[in-house]
Amino acid sequence: MRKLTLIVACMALAGCMQTVVETKNPFDPSAGKHILANGSGQIDGQAFFRQSGGGVVTCAGEEVRLVPATPYQQERMQIIYGSAEGGARTTAFGNVPPEIDPRAKTMSRKSVCDADGNFSFPGLAAGDYYVITRAVWSVGSSAQGGSLSKRIRLRPGEKVRAILN
Repeated sequence: MRKLTLIVACMALAGCMQTVVETKNPFDPSAGKHILANGSGQIDGQAFFRQSGGGVVTCAGEEVRLVPATPYQQERMQIIYGSAEGGARTTAFGNVPPEIDPRAKTMSRKSVCDADGNFSFPGLAAGDYYVITRAVWSVGSSAQGGSLSKRIRLRPGEKVRAILN
């Protein structure tokens, strides 16, 4: 009986491990250069998780990243969220892409969520972007919540409001 319990526990833990999924699209430094350009567009938004009891937890104090929606990043979003449009990932387990190319880290903008979970990216050039952040809280010693992402298409001079939940 003890062996059976140990085997079941190991199988359960193995199902909760992260699986690294290799990507096919290499990072292309010429793609997504619009993230570095200035423009008259703006992305404002709010990010939060709704708890099962009805409470809302925002991304208050968390970093928000804006990255260009290049083929490289689209494939990463597909692996992480199960969709190239982004989504919510409420667990630290499942598929993950390989470590991000260090050059891709330089092609982003950063903001911080305020207490209500609001963020803003002014002065953007037109293009396709991903907004990425997280909203987390603790229940006892267990972390809850997770990461949020959404793909945004920004036209010249447009102001877009993005809700990530």
